[in-house]
Amino acid sequence: MKKRTFCIIAALFFSIDSLAQDLEGAGRAMGYMGVMGGVSAPDSTDTTSRMIFGLNGGTRLLSGLTLGGYYMRSTKKETISTENVPFDYSLFGFEHSFRYQSFGEGAYLGFHFGSTRVSTERQGEKVQTNPIHYGLQIGYDHYFANSLSFGLKGIYSLVNKSEHTLTTGNVEKIDSFQIVNFLVHLKFWF
Repeated sequence: MKKRTFCIIAALFFSIDSLAQDLEGAGRAMGYMGVMGGVSAPDSTDTTSRMIFGLNGGTRLLSGLTLGGYYMRSTKKETISTENVPFDYSLFGFEHSFRYQSFGEGAYLGFHFGSTRVSTERQGEKVQTNPIHYGLQIGYDHYFANSLSFGLKGIYSLVNKSEHTLTTGNVEKIDSFQIVNFLVHLKFWF
């Protein structure tokens, strides 16, 4: 069993390495790092749209496939149950995209999944939960050079429900909610 696993891993390593050499030979950059920012619209009870900022990075696996990671953060005070409290969230995880060459080199469609950190206050006590999120993304990168692109990105995320036990023993539940982000981003390709 160990020998078979080693052979499969070795075959994948060499096939991905040869694909990477083919892409580099074609003049395409393999990896990217970027910054992004825009508007985030959560539909959690008593929340409103706000700004969101983040970072992402990744690599091309094949000529049309990319795999990467991201971190985004949004903070804002909201009036929840007559209290003016923070409702902050961070999203971090993995993203996978397929780039459609027929629509131009920059168009892509993909999915993402990861962990969410939701921070708020209830009954004067800090509440932090870490539910899972997942969703779809669509975007377009306009290349100014082989190593620089500017683009637009739309992201839909579904955040699972979560709960936190307060020191009083009460269980505070945060219902499942959705987030729609509209972002502009700048990517550096290498």
